[in-house]
Parts: sequence; C-alpha cells; structure tokens
Amino acid sequence: MRRSSLIAGVALTSLLAFSVSPCVGLDAYAANSFTHSDFVETEQPELTQETKDLISAYQKDPSEENYLALRDMVIANYDAVLDRKEQKLAELKVETAGKPGGNETVAEMEDIVQDMYATYWNRINSSMLRFTDSRLLKWKTADAANFDFIPVMGAGESVYVSRTPVTNAQYAEYVQATGAAVPQGWDGGEYPAGEGDFPVNYVSYDDAQAYCAWLTGKDGANTYRLPNESEWELAAGHMPKDADFNCGVADGRVSVYEYDGVTRGAHGAIDFWGNVWEWTSTSRASEDGTDVRAVKGGAWDSERTDCRTEYRGEGRDSSQAYEDTGFRVIQVLGGEEPAQKVELATLDAPIVTARSAGSDGIELSWQAVDGATAYQLFEYFEDTGLVQMLDCVQGTSTVISGLEPGSEHSYIVQPISYVEIADDVSAEYRVRAACGMEGESVSGNAADGSIGDAAGDSGATPDSDVEGPDSDVSSTLELVSAGGLNCWLYTPADAEGDMPLVVYLHGVTGKGDDPNALLTSDDFAGWLSEGEFGDVRARILMPQLPSGCKDWTSAQDAVLDAISQIEERGGVDAGNVSLTGFSMGGTGAWSIAAANPDLFSRVAPVAGGVRAKRTALEALGAMPVWAFVGADDQVVSPQSAMSFMNRLSEGNDQAKLTVFDGAGHTDVPALAYRGEGLDLIGWLIAGE
Repeated sequence: MRRSSLIAGVALTSLLAFSVSPCVGLDAYAANSFTHSDFVETEQPELTQETKDLISAYQKDPSEENYLALRDMVIANYDAVLDRKEQKLAELKVETAGKPGGNETVAEMEDIVQDMYATYWNRINSSMLRFTDSRLLKWKTADAANFDFIPVMGAGESVYVSRTPVTNAQYAEYVQATGAAVPQGWDGGEYPAGEGDFPVNYVSYDDAQAYCAWLTGKDGANTYRLPNESEWELAAGHMPKDADFNCGVADGRVSVYEYDGVTRGAHGAIDFWGNVWEWTSTSRASEDGTDVRAVKGGAWDSERTDCRTEYRGEGRDSSQAYEDTGFRVIQVLGGEEPAQKVELATLDAPIVTARSAGSDGIELSWQAVDGATAYQLFEYFEDTGLVQMLDCVQGTSTVISGLEPGSEHSYIVQPISYVEIADDVSAEYRVRAACGMEGESVSGNAADGSIGDAAGDSGATPDSDVEGPDSDVSSTLELVSAGGLNCWLYTPADAEGDMPLVVYLHGVTGKGDDPNALLTSDDFAGWLSEGEFGDVRARILMPQLPSGCKDWTSAQDAVLDAISQIEERGGVDAGNVSLTGFSMGGTGAWSIAAANPDLFSRVAPVAGGVRAKRTALEALGAMPVWAFVGADDQVVSPQSAMSFMNRLSEGNDQAKLTVFDGAGHTDVPALAYRGEGLDLIGWLIAGE
C-alpha cells in the first residue's frame, strides 16, 4: 500500500497530557470554542467536526486510546489532501501537455506534492503536538492581535512567543535602559526615522540573549529567552504556499506589520517568513571556537524556498551581527519551563541494505534505531528525483514485491518518532538494488551526506589488488589503521620515492565500522577499488568515519593523525598533500583545509556546504581551490559554495568553481572526478 496509518502501542499519555495553567494577560478565552486560522495552508484541510470531537475527547481524557484515535484522523486528513494534490497533478499533466508554460505549471504542483511527502512526519507530529495542547480549544486566533505573546501550542503550556520580531523601537528601550551598544546603522544612538516598527537587525545571538536577560529582570515574574528551532516551527506552522511576505518584494526590511491581516503564523503571531532571519537557540555546529546557531524564516533577499518553516539549512556565527538577521523572544510564564522541551527528533540513521528477493522483489533490511517508533518507506525515482510513500513498518525488514523482473529501484528508510517534530525525508538517504540480481546489495546511512551510486559487493578485502584498465602492473589497496580510523590506502603500480598524497573524505554512505562497505557504497571509493581511475600516480588515503562520529569536522583530529601516520610510514611527499571529498566529505574538506591551510597543497570540495566566514576566507586566501556543485542539488544547496567562491576569488586567483547545469546532488561525483576534460585527479596531484 502507498501510505499507512500504523498505530504504535506506546505510552504517550505522560508526555502529552498537559495540565491547564493560568495565562497571564490572556483572559479573553471562549470556553470550548475552536477558531481555525483563516490563513490555513492550501494543503491543509479545514478541521472536520469529527476531528474537533477527537481533540476534545483527548483533552478531556488524555489516554493512549484517545491519542491514537486522534492521530489516525490527522493522518487520514493529511493523506486525503495528498490524494487530492496527486489527482490535481495528474490532471495538470494532461491539461497542459504541449501548451506554453505547461511544464512550469506541472513542476510547481510537483514541488508542492514532493514537499508534502518530504515533510510528512514533520507535519503529522507537529499537528499532534498542537492538537494535544489543552489551550487549543480555548485560544481564538482572531484575538491574537490583542496580545503581545501568543501560545506556542505543543511546546508546553508555559511557553509563549512574541507576536512580532523585536522591533527597533523595542530594542531602543533596552539600549536606553542598559547603555548597550546600538546596532550598526543607528545614528547618534537612534534608529533611522520612520523605522520604529522595522525588525531590529545587526544584533548578534549574544546581543539577543542579553536583551532577553534584560526583559526577564524588567518583568520580575516571567522569564524570557530565544526559541529553539522546534518551538519556532510550532509557533510559525507551515508556510502557506500563497503567503504574502517580504521576500523578493523590497530591497530591505519593512515594518513587522506590513503583512498583518494577510499572512499569520499557526496561532496568530506574524512576520515569521521573510523580512529578517530570526535567531534560535539551536546549535548548528561548533568548530574552531565558532558557535553557529540556527536561524529561521528567511529574509527580504532570500529564496522563497529558504523561508519555509521546515528549512533547516541556515546558521550564523553567534558572535557576529548581520544585516539580514533579527530575533523574536519566548516568554515562559512564571519562569517554569516545561518538563520536556519539544525538540527536533535527531534519531540515529540506520544502515540499510537492499538486495534482490527473487525475480520480482527487493528486500530492505536495516539496524534498529534507538527511539524510533516505526520506519517510513519511500521509493526514490532516480530519473526524476521524486519520492513516493510506500508503507510504514515497525520491524527492521520488508520485502517489496510485484516489481518488473530485472528492474532497478532506489528506496529511503526513515526512522520516525511520533512524539517529536521529525526530520524531513531526503534523497541522500537512498539505497539501490535490482530484482533478480542475487548477491548484489547497497548499504547506506541516513545521516548528513549523500548516497553513492555504486551497487554490488566489490569483494575487496585487506591487501586486495585492484588493476587499473591502463596499467600492466597491479596497484594495491591496503586496509590500514591510522589515527584510530579504518583507512584504505591506495599505492600505484611501481611506486617509488616520495609521492603525492591525495586524501579523500567520503559521503555518508561510507560511514560505519565495516571498511569493506565503504568500497561498495561510495562512488569515489568504488571507482578506485575497481580500477576505474587507471594507475593514479599518487598515494590515496580514504579514511572511514566511524558510526559514532557525527561528521568529518568532529573527526578532524583523527584525520590529521591519520595523515601524519601515513607520512611516517614513508613514501609520501609531505609538501604535496591534497584534500577532497564529496557531500559530507566535501563539507569536511572545506572545514579541515580552512583550519589547517599549511598542511594541504590543494583542496577540491565536491557538493559540500561552506559558510563564508572571514577566518575561512583568510585561511584559503592563497591555496589552490577547485570547488564543484550541481546547479539542481536539492540536498546541499549549491549557493553556499557559490557565494564563498565568489568572495574567495576576489583575492585568490587560484580559486575556481565548476557548476554543472542540471546536475543533482548524486550526479556531481561522476561529473567532477570522471568528467571529460576536467582531470580533477591530475589537478589534485600536480595542480595542473
């Protein structure tokens, strides 16, 4: 079946049975009346009376039975919307065939459907968190304009969010009371005339924290802080696809009330999307003494897709102030934080294996994931980049049958938790197998990074030989331990003297504790093990990121130790060490090279994300850098590398960027490492 409303027998009552708390300043309640937002997203149905009755039944008796009945209804309602969207998509394909602009119309609807699939459990779980909040049946969204703080349904009954981002006028009161530094652009300690209602900008995360501390002291009863990412998402709700807001409209900020009355958040707060990014307390990364915090909602100059509530790809250095970044605050009534804060579910990623199950079937199996209630299954279509929901299972294996004999298929297994905001489905998690191809399998890992295209077991073992197609003597691929990591070390045929060393950091597919799996699940490693590059005249080191490590940046010391130990073995020219990597490995290559510019002669990140930080730009200012991105990459936005390279090339004439038009995320490795006329391997070795 395509979708499943699986019931999981788990004890949820203690987490979701909130008690009623008095609401300071919010006494304009209408008992037992529910006002649904009139700015509901097109993909969301109006709540039926049956749904309202189930919400009421749960709030009167927060039992597991009532919770599961409500969740079944939420899933059924959402599936009904999906069915209507799919039907509309099918009709559009027929109606617009061969007509001018038809492809664009179909693509727009297809994007809507795909986004609904990608955020499926995020939306279901977010709705359940809101619907089980006892304030829901009392709060009237239409009255939101009367209050400075709006309840964040599902985040705990003491949690409220400011109706708007903090404005210049509000921040000016803080500056006058404390003597804090004024933001950039203020003249004589005052914000520009006529901009009192503009969201304050040029405030760092630390500045925002200080403002919250001041508010807490001023109030004396309630406490104030920044929202975490999940609280922000609950407060905002899903961005209506037809919403009007300041993105691509103005050349800068506008009043926070500019779109009041036409676009509101889930419960009446405004100006969530566009205008300025908003700081959250959620950490994106911490490296080299830099604390990167998540920002949400986009700004006036953002891509509209980056303004989506579910978009989690943006962060800012907490110590810096930015023109496009402001903040809004959370009020905690009485200073009593909820017993359990709502957070994005960060479940570990399963190692998934796909193999043939007869002539017309494929078996998927994976490791159990701690905290996962069930596993959602999707088919991924390589030719279009689209996904289709298949089923939801509680076990750790399933067989998909009735397939065309000999056909090849790609699948995504997403671990889910029903009691937290879930992460989005992503193509980077896919695995692939073919019907009737006994013995072939692909292993993948659903953490940050990307799934490679290699299929089948290479049969590589420690000390195995790989023969290049143009070589007469076998080169060797040796399994070694270096820096505490499993590493494959390639040595070319007839190696002699000190040779260049190329260090390759794999994408997420190779992550784990089985080094042989790296050779079957990562493009570059697979090509090297199968001799596809020929007799490369350099040593190549491919470390494997252990399953317990988050990413390559967190394993930087181990990578550096591994390089040092390989150099100590001899046969390496320490003055000619280059670094490259794909996806998660590309991001790692950016980070490690910037932190150790004296170690590497060249760096070539492939489809890896990077922030244009001053320290990184300075560190790579004299290093040969060749970056590669796919223009249609939906996994790692190409914009970050493009922006970084644009700034880097201003002072570094050895920095170059190759953009592959029409290329998606997993298209980039073949185009970069094996593309005709590029010879990236040769450049890594000799810089030519």
